[in-house]
Amino acid sequence: MSYRPYSDNRFYPGLISEDRQEKLLAYDFELAEVTSDDLVWLLSKSAGAAYVSLEFVLDKFGEDAAQELARELGYQTGKSIFSRFRDSIGVPPGEALTPEQFVKFQDLAHAVMGVDTMYAFSDYDDERAWVSRQRVNFGGCGPITHAPPRLRSICTYAELGFISAYKELQPTLVWENFYNLGDPEVTGAVGRAISAFVMWMKIPEHVVERAAGRE
Repeated sequence: MSYRPYSDNRFYPGLISEDRQEKLLAYDFELAEVTSDDLVWLLSKSAGAAYVSLEFVLDKFGEDAAQELARELGYQTGKSIFSRFRDSIGVPPGEALTPEQFVKFQDLAHAVMGVDTMYAFSDYDDERAWVSRQRVNFGGCGPITHAPPRLRSICTYAELGFISAYKELQPTLVWENFYNLGDPEVTGAVGRAISAFVMWMKIPEHVVERAAGRE
């Protein structure tokens, strides 16, 4: 195992204090004092547009339609980022990643999705890869979420979309959630849909053997 996941996110721009966050949101600042960290933090909150869309669909077409939109948002995002990484390392759809490759993908994806996703930490061994998400920038039931209260159970369905996209590209993927902070009413995925969780991915034996040079 050569890749070492990051375990300290203090290098990341935009990790500003809660007091500074409140001032930015309240427009309690002067233009001359705005920093690059301020801008990174503000721009990482782009999930707000998705919340507006979900709230509109909820009011106009009802809860089922809003849940389906949340699922589609997760699916399209998951498919896009997973496909791009797989292409970059030359792994075609349907072929399994090694645990090391999957963790590297998770680290890179979380690094460019905003300051809240940088609170997702990954690790792996010869057979498994796992991720602990402590915050979410789009989701419902995480301990830290920016979703409006009436959308939190709906936003949780985005995780179903992510899972379905990952499994579409890698059918051998096995997800099990053993620390589940999600909404128990949401169904449709192994371990239920969640937005703050520890998960592990079991890799098929022939992939483990290939990574260890036994094939």
